[in-house]
Formats: sequence, C-alpha cells, structure tokens
Amino acid sequence: PARSGRSETAFLGAIQKNRDKRAEPRGYGIIPAMKFVCQRCGACCRIPDGICRVSDAEIARIAAFLGLREDVFIARETEVAPDRRSLMLRNTPEGACVWLDADNRCKIHPVKPDKCRTFPQAWTNADSDKVCPALGQAV
Repeated sequence: PARSGRSETAFLGAIQKNRDKRAEPRGYGIIPAMKFVCQRCGACCRIPDGICRVSDAEIARIAAFLGLREDVFIARETEVAPDRRSLMLRNTPEGACVWLDADNRCKIHPVKPDKCRTFPQAWTNADSDKVCPALGQAV
C-alpha cells in the first residue's frame, strides 16, 4: 500500500487547524465540527462505488483490533483501489462498507480509518450533501 508520509499527529493537527473553515461554495471542503450533528443513518458508509483507502498504519491498527495478522486482514478485507495506488476496504455487493452493521454502527469504530473518522470535518465531496442528510443542516 501507498504510504502517506504524514504522521497521525500531523494529520490530526491539520484537521484541528482547518476545522473552523466554512464549506466551499460548490458544496465541498471543510465543515465546522460544531455545526454538524451526525444522524447515525449510515448513508456515508453506503455510497455506491465509495472508496475508503487504508494506510499501512490503519491496516496494522484494524488487524490488531480484529486479532488478525496484517497479511490475513489484507487478503480478506481489502482490495486494490481503482487507481491502483493503494489498498481500500472492501464493499458489500450492494456498495456498503463491509464493516457497517444492520444498525448503522461501525464494527471497527474504535480503529476506523481516518477517512471515516474525519468526515465531514476534514473533507467532503461535491455531492456529499446529497448523500448525508445532516450536511444540509450543517451549513
């Protein structure tokens, strides 16, 4: 897998530094943390063709949480991203994250990838407000 080259501390520092910025006019960018209230609907985990890249550190963290060796976790639970630049978590045939349970709870919540943990405070896509009902109320 590709390495990001940034430590988790630097990554979290960048999130903290940018958390108070307003969303960009076209609907993507940074959402103020205090304005967003997750509705726990799981929609963000069911984005068709969604890609959740995982770093080496995230793979190690998730594998340890599951009690798996990293190579076993990689073989069972990841696939190569479409751009072939990294690994990503697998999705169900319906397009949901394999770690989302029937009650819209993340089975790996304590160690979930940074992409999941930081949405939407650190990043959004241009169509995120169409996916996430809480985003329409955040800005």
